[in-house]
Amino acid sequence: ALTNAATAQTTANTALNNAATAQTTANTAITNAASAQSTANAAGAAAAAAQTTANTGVANAAAAQTTANAANAAAAAAQTTANNAATSAAVVMGFAQSIDARVTQQEVELQYLQVNSTPSGNNAPASDGNARPDAAPPVAASATGSDAIAIGSASVAAGANSVAIGVGANASQANTTALGVGATTTRAGQVKLGGAGSSVSVGDIVQSTAAQSGTTEVMTVDASGTIGRDTTIRPMLTMHNTQISAMQALSATHTMQIAELQSGQNRLTDMVARNNSEARGGIAAAVALTPASMPSVAGRTAYTVNFGVFHDETAIGASFAHRFDTEKPMALTAGFSSSGNESVGRIGIAGEF
Repeated sequence: ALTNAATAQTTANTALNNAATAQTTANTAITNAASAQSTANAAGAAAAAAQTTANTGVANAAAAQTTANAANAAAAAAQTTANNAATSAAVVMGFAQSIDARVTQQEVELQYLQVNSTPSGNNAPASDGNARPDAAPPVAASATGSDAIAIGSASVAAGANSVAIGVGANASQANTTALGVGATTTRAGQVKLGGAGSSVSVGDIVQSTAAQSGTTEVMTVDASGTIGRDTTIRPMLTMHNTQISAMQALSATHTMQIAELQSGQNRLTDMVARNNSEARGGIAAAVALTPASMPSVAGRTAYTVNFGVFHDETAIGASFAHRFDTEKPMALTAGFSSSGNESVGRIGIAGEF
């Protein structure tokens, strides 16, 4: 009985030692799993930082694209204004040509105009249905400037070399032209088209545009209707178009980079998931790998079958111990366990002395 008790004690000690070894193995597996989790967390943080950087780049590109689009819209509006100004200029040219032809005709028929007008300036004819000769009552058309022409009821050409054509037209400054109902000049050398409520149109803007030659520039119109030229808008428009093209190319590059970052993040996510599954499966397999006890007599074989669980992973394991017929107890031990994704095994010798 004492011998059996000693043998049982020895077997118990061996089991305790084997259990301690299994605990050490499990602790090592847990430490490795924690390390893998830390590595995965660091990789996830790096991917998130890269994603943030890419998002910032896309936002900056979008803001630059918006600015370029606004500049392009402003340039287009300026071009529209210039086209309207060109239309007005074409109308002025048409009126000027008409006036030139009329002046030529009036020079030929000056004696007839002078009969029906009030020419108070040198060589200044006035023509209207209500015009009068020098001795007649006052008339609506008045050409008082030197070489001035007034045509239309209540029209006034008071400036030297001035022309007023239309009802109520007034050209009171030197070298001015007032064309249309109510058209009134305000400074010397001015050509005024129409009065309040009037509009200016070109008969064929397509032909007028086709007749242009050389480098075109943008025309501007101020609040008073005065036409001018801006030489800065066209270069700015060209520069903005270049910037837009560059931004579009940069946006395409950013789109590709974002796609690559997203793909990398997906790979990291998959890797983390696999690492978690492998670590948990390994721990479950280690838990299930419990060693078999020392057989009671030589020639006998002992075995154990165990289940292990860790988080959402499970494993099953089996261990065997075969005792040799030796002077001192000695057995060959082996074990194997699997969680499905991960498997572990061991083989060794157990004994006592």
